[in-house]
Order: sequence, then C-alpha cells, then structure tokens
Amino acid sequence: MPKANSEWWAEKLAANEARDRRHDEALRSADWTVVRVWEHEDAESAAEKVRRVVMATAGAGWKSDG
Repeated sequence: MPKANSEWWAEKLAANEARDRRHDEALRSADWTVVRVWEHEDAESAAEKVRRVVMATAGAGWKSDG
C-alpha cells in the first residue's frame, strides 16, 4: 500500500477489486473461465498460467505441443 495518499489508494483498490469480482461473476455465469493476468506479470509466467487453466478445463481431447 502506498504511503502517500493511502486513504485514496485504499478506496481505489477496494473499488477495483469489487469491480473485478462483479466482472468475474458475470463471466462465470455466462460459462466463461476467468484467468486474470496483471500487466506486471512476466509474459512466460502469464502464458503458463493460461496454459494450465486451458489444460485443466479442455478435457481429454486437448492436445498440446508442450
């Protein structure tokens, strides 16, 4: 949590989290699988996160090169 303007940041981050949860719920209710990747995440780690979710949800018919 930033020390400067900490009250504003706390409110902003709480609102962002609530918005993300609402969006997650709406997507899941439409049968989507939600994978959240943050801009500061390493691209390879983010891709691996997505790959794991795809492999876990795609079923036995999924084929992967790696």
